[in-house]
Amino acid sequence: MSYQEVKPGDYIDIPAGMLHALGAGILAIEVGTNSNVTYRFYDYNRKNADGSQRPLHLKESFDVANFALRPTFVPAQNTTRRIGDTPHYVVDEIFADKDIDIAGNGVYFLLSNLGEDTTLVVDGVEYPFKKYESAFVPASLSHVTIKQGAHLLYSQTKGN
Repeated sequence: MSYQEVKPGDYIDIPAGMLHALGAGILAIEVGTNSNVTYRFYDYNRKNADGSQRPLHLKESFDVANFALRPTFVPAQNTTRRIGDTPHYVVDEIFADKDIDIAGNGVYFLLSNLGEDTTLVVDGVEYPFKKYESAFVPASLSHVTIKQGAHLLYSQTKGN
């Protein structure tokens, strides 16, 4: 078992199949390829919306767990940079010191707002983008403008 001390802005890439847990008070944004599979090995006695215990998946967890995997830790910096590069997706952290246009290159992408409320501009229309919201940007859009002052994660798959 390993323990990683974190602070706001740190990025940790946890590979699929790695058993992991988040400590109290940690805000995490999950970035990765599209999947609706999560196996719970332990769940801190959290409840479903109806008050029932959330199910655990012990057998399935052990079937897919790879105990040789290790996370990639990227410490926080206040600079625009690539923070994640896996075989399936990339993640860039953007600190917009000016308006930034992201071209739609025929691949969908996801923007996650880590900073204060800001605005995204799509085809000349402004959309409010609140702190901790994420926006799915379809491959059909030509470009999105990120307004100056924004702090975002920009993630996209490698191919489709």
